[in-house]
Amino acid sequence: MKIEYNILSEVADTAKRLKHTGMKNIIKPIEIIDNKKDMWLITELGDCSLGKSLFHIKGAFVKGERIYEIIASNLYKSMIITDIKILLRSMFNALDLLQASGIVHADIKPENILINTKDDHIVNAKLIDFGSAFYSNRPSTIRMSTPEYLGPEVLEYFNSTNFITERNNSSLLCSKISPWSYDMWSLGCVLLETLVGFPLWLSLKSLVQSNKGSLFTKGLFSCSGRDEKKIASQQRTVVRNLRVVLSTFSRISNDDCLDLLTKMLELNPRSRISPKEALKHPFLKEP
Repeated sequence: MKIEYNILSEVADTAKRLKHTGMKNIIKPIEIIDNKKDMWLITELGDCSLGKSLFHIKGAFVKGERIYEIIASNLYKSMIITDIKILLRSMFNALDLLQASGIVHADIKPENILINTKDDHIVNAKLIDFGSAFYSNRPSTIRMSTPEYLGPEVLEYFNSTNFITERNNSSLLCSKISPWSYDMWSLGCVLLETLVGFPLWLSLKSLVQSNKGSLFTKGLFSCSGRDEKKIASQQRTVVRNLRVVLSTFSRISNDDCLDLLTKMLELNPRSRISPKEALKHPFLKEP
């Protein structure tokens, strides 16, 4: 908790020093309270998470079989290209500040992004929960976050002997990737989930709405037992077929958006698009 507060404070100091606007897209720390029994991190008040704002999951029975039904929210039904652009600009701005601060968030997922909405449209987004964050230039302990939002190179690291021999030290992993690669992949997963309208991790048979009507499917990156190797293999399969996946599930069709998503989910972590490059991508150009 104290490390999280210190990291957020350092990011805020970097934003002030560089006059960077990224802090408007990161939750602001206020104080840390330690009463000897518990430690509390006090931050500014946030809004609803992106995950809870996009869809709801409820149990259902179809022909005697228990399944899950994905219920699209009003926000998802109303979502247009502008909403996606606002979400991405907010997150790229936050990641650019984190890069300037030498910080890797390491747990970006829809539940860790708070959004402000007006009339069922996104007006701003903020990144929260820095409990897994670490310094890119002096990495130490790396925690296992939600596996479906981690890059295949990260999942493979967790399955390697280096993970054990390094005693959970992320120095070897970080030496093989660009500073932004870790978080950029995760944000690409968030974009993919936002476009298709159901969670990547859902491992049970579910009824979702698609461009072809109602379909039974599972999360795009889900695997039985949440085996990291299987998840990484599934990620590669989906990435190589992104156009087909989006044409099946996404209501939003845009070649520039597909190109940006492809660059965010680049399988080679050193070739993954940087936040600064992403902010200049044709998809985010003002009309």
